[in-house]
Amino acid sequence: TFPKPEEVRPLSVLTQTFEHIKTKYRETEDFPWANEQFKSLRQDLTVQGLRNDFVLEVYEVHARLALEEGDLNEFNQCQTMIKSLTLGMSKANPEVEG
Repeated sequence: TFPKPEEVRPLSVLTQTFEHIKTKYRETEDFPWANEQFKSLRQDLTVQGLRNDFVLEVYEVHARLALEEGDLNEFNQCQTMIKSLTLGMSKANPEVEG
């Protein structure tokens, strides 16, 4: 069974988690730990159905770290979601040409 949105960490906690992962990675450069933390964070975002600038930032940072560490599988997963998020956001907020 999949978790329900109310059973996962709320956005305020996920924001703090994101900052913690980035800080600890900068201090330790422990990619395996950070990678697992990012995947857990992404899962909670997915369960809640969130699609906003914060979600995009999470995927962008995770993609960058994965690429730097040579984890192409994780990078490709992030890249796919980044593309989906940016296409969805541009459709939701079309620019007015003038």
